[in-house]
Amino acid sequence: MIRSFLVCYDICNPKRLRKVYSVMRSYGEHIQYSVFLCELTQKLEHQMKDDLRAIIEEREDQILIIPLQYRIYFETIGLPLANRERELILVMNELDDEND
Repeated sequence: MIRSFLVCYDICNPKRLRKVYSVMRSYGEHIQYSVFLCELTQKLEHQMKDDLRAIIEEREDQILIIPLQYRIYFETIGLPLANRERELILVMNELDDEND
């Protein structure tokens, strides 16, 4: 089964940042600075996580891997997404907030 993920990262070291970007290009589509949209099988998801763990310094860097579940369309304001051959669809999961 293929699942969609939004992967966002904040990497402190320029060398590690370049490596993370290079790895992520093989797993997903670069949609914004430090943000990728990935459609992965479970095997590829695990491989991506292993590849990223091998690069980052866990005490300095952060990678958010957000699973997306419900399809929604969105638009950009300002610069368009680069090199888009198809319409971008984000899949989002509505979360319940216990404080509401």
